[in-house]
Amino acid sequence: MFTPKFIKNISFNGELLLATGRSGEGAPVFVRQGDLDSSYTIYCLMMLLILHKNLDRNDLTDKERADEDDFVYSIQRMFLEKLNGCCRGGHKMKEISNKLNICFNAKLSETYTISRGKHNSVFRPGLHKIIKYYLDNGKPVMIGFKKEIGGVHAVVAIGYIKEGKTMRLFCLDPEHPLGYMQVWNNVIDLKYYQLCDDDYTDYNYYTGTQIIVDEILIINDPPQEDLPFNEESNKIPF
Repeated sequence: MFTPKFIKNISFNGELLLATGRSGEGAPVFVRQGDLDSSYTIYCLMMLLILHKNLDRNDLTDKERADEDDFVYSIQRMFLEKLNGCCRGGHKMKEISNKLNICFNAKLSETYTISRGKHNSVFRPGLHKIIKYYLDNGKPVMIGFKKEIGGVHAVVAIGYIKEGKTMRLFCLDPEHPLGYMQVWNNVIDLKYYQLCDDDYTDYNYYTGTQIIVDEILIINDPPQEDLPFNEESNKIPF
């Protein structure tokens, strides 16, 4: 019998999944596509920021809050007012990270990919280890994946369970509803330590399709002393 491991900043009031935002108050964390009139990657980013206590839920829609806080103003201006929808064909995850760091005024957001020759490129087992590292330390991870049938998508991983060579991720998916008394609304199976970087051996349970998790975005706490990699060698110390 395996017990799922979840991130720190979530709670359940019997009806809704809650997270403590930057003000210290609990509020619903799930944002579904259509609520903000933007793309799925933006929704994932907003949930990631709420779970990381950088935003309150009301920061996403209350323009008065932007007048009171420079960070909220930057987030609304960069990602919500201009409705910068993000996808592989438009704004890539790395571009989102760069814009987020402008809002932070510090390099706190980072991306990793299994695509060769790109910034912070790692082998597939390394990507899996980084995901596990952050979830083990109570931090959510934005997961980007390609579908074998075509197309791309993103979700936010909030927990996992490891069974043999499979790491099962429990995720918040802005494309689908989060039902009454649900804590997650999508599940992704990673073939842990899968070496080949182009095999669609991961699995998306909601759609019942083969995928490949190929990119992630994380947010670090300042200062960056606890990163699971060496920037000079780009080696994962596990």
